[in-house]
Amino acid sequence: MATLELPALFVDAVAAIQAGERPLLVNRDPGPDEGGVPSDATVSVEIVDVGADGVERGSVRIRVDGVLAFEGGGAPELRPGFDGPHALVTASADTLRVVLAPTAFFASEAIVEVRVVATTVGGAHALDQTYQFGVEDRVADADLPLTCDAGEVKAAPGLCKATAREALAECEAALRSEKDPHGDSCGGALSD
Repeated sequence: MATLELPALFVDAVAAIQAGERPLLVNRDPGPDEGGVPSDATVSVEIVDVGADGVERGSVRIRVDGVLAFEGGGAPELRPGFDGPHALVTASADTLRVVLAPTAFFASEAIVEVRVVATTVGGAHALDQTYQFGVEDRVADADLPLTCDAGEVKAAPGLCKATAREALAECEAALRSEKDPHGDSCGGALSD
């Protein structure tokens, strides 16, 4: 039998803590009450049964803002609108991991509510939890221009801040290299 030596590792006490409720909702991403979540974020959850029963996959329902996003055992399990390219469902004897990939961005500054319902195999234990997270502010202020030395990048209403900042960076890079950022004669100025 092999031995394991860990120099300078001391264990004073070990305690086994049993969860009072099962199944458990863990590894939520975005997490509960998290703010500034990107509008194109996936929503991931893991449902774990710490007992001997396991998670009843067919009982699992996940709703995002009241819309059914996942129905365990359904055909398909991942519902349209949440079945983007990064969507994933993996299961083991005691864990079900679901990654929802919305096909449309969350609205700017939205408070998104996620509800997860599940039972253990045999239905002896149930989970029904709801949590929420906040989406980042993606709408630029139309009255707040982003300037460039030889011109101006102005954010149009509804243009996201990231896109406006990319346009500003492109304008500034073009000015440094003395090239027109769009190949036309705008003279380094970008506007809406």
